[in-house]
Amino acid sequence: MSNLLAIEEAFLNNPQVKAGMNLQELTALQRAMGKTEKKSFEQSLQLSTIAAKAWQWVNSEEGKALCEEEGVTFTKEALGEKVFNRKKSFFCKLVKAGELSTEVVDTFNAKCDEAERAGEKPVRSIESLLKFAKAVESGTESGGQGEEGEGEGGEEAAIEVRTETLFTFTFKNPEGANVAVRIDSEGNVKSTNSREEVLEAVRLFTTKYKYANNANA
Repeated sequence: MSNLLAIEEAFLNNPQVKAGMNLQELTALQRAMGKTEKKSFEQSLQLSTIAAKAWQWVNSEEGKALCEEEGVTFTKEALGEKVFNRKKSFFCKLVKAGELSTEVVDTFNAKCDEAERAGEKPVRSIESLLKFAKAVESGTESGGQGEEGEGEGGEEAAIEVRTETLFTFTFKNPEGANVAVRIDSEGNVKSTNSREEVLEAVRLFTTKYKYANNANA
C-alpha cells in the first residue's frame, strides 16, 4: 500500500474493512510474489481473486456505508494504485480475471500444460487468460455452437504460444522515429513502423555497411 491519505490509512486499518477486502491475505501474497513465470501467474490468479472481491466489497452496501461514514472514496484507480500497487489498467484486468469461472481458468491452465508437454512455450499471464476467456465467451454466445471452450463456428479457443525469434533489426534514427522489426519462426513480422520506414532503415544500413566494408578493405 502506498500514497495513502491519513484518513484512508485509518479506514484500511479498520478490522471490518480488513476482513471485507481480505487485506491480510493481500499483504501476505504481495510479499511472496514469485519470480518464475508459472509461479508468478499462479500468484497473479490469487491476486485477481482478492482484487475482484475487494472491488465487489467496496461497491457492496456494507462497503458503501463504511466509506460514507468515514468520508473515504475508492475508485478503481485509487484502489488499484493505493492498495494493490497496480496501475488502473492492470488492476481492471485483475478484477476481470478474478470474476472468471473456475472452469475457464482450469481449461486455460490445462491447455498451457498440454502445450508445454508438446515442447511449446505457452504465455501464462493475466492478459493471455483474458484473451482466452473472451474467445470462449464468443463461442458460447455465437448461437451456442460447439461446447463451452470453443470459439466462433465451433473452433476451439486457443492459447497464446511464444514463437522463436529468427531475426531482429533496430535503427536509432536521429532524424525521426526509431525503427524496430522482429521476425519469428513462423514468418510473422512484428513492427510498429510502416513498411516504408522499415525499408528506408534497411537501405541506410546497407549503404553504411558497404561503406564500412570498403573502408576496412
